[in-house]
Formats: sequence, structure tokens, C-alpha cells
Amino acid sequence: MKEFEPSHDFVAKVMQHIRTQTKIEHWLPYSGRGPFHGRLWQYAMSISTIFFGVINIIRLYFAVFSPVLCR
Repeated sequence: MKEFEPSHDFVAKVMQHIRTQTKIEHWLPYSGRGPFHGRLWQYAMSISTIFFGVINIIRLYFAVFSPVLCR
């Protein structure tokens, strides 16, 4: 079987392609890659998470501590 010998500029071409891809991906912020990419969405998700966390704490209180106080 014949050995594969790449051309002289094969490594240079591949590395140039990798560098251009990383430059393109580097300029895209992580939050811009998904469907919720605006600041407004980030604030809305944070506020809704806090709201549901408070609701969950209230639910835990009524499920665990209120029955004890009623006896």
C-alpha cells in the first residue's frame, strides 16, 4: 500500500481554515447563539426564576410547617 504524503502547504491551509473559523465563532457572543439573545429576555428569565423560587418557598412552608402549627 502506498503511503500518503500531504502536499507541502496542506498543514498551512488546514491551520488557516481553523484560525478563520475560531475568529468567526469568537466574535459571536454566547447569548447571541440561542433563541433568547436579548438583554430583555435575560432579565425576564431571571425575574421569573426568582418569582418561582419564592412561590416554591411559600409552598414548602405551607406543606411542612403549617400543619405543625395547626395542631
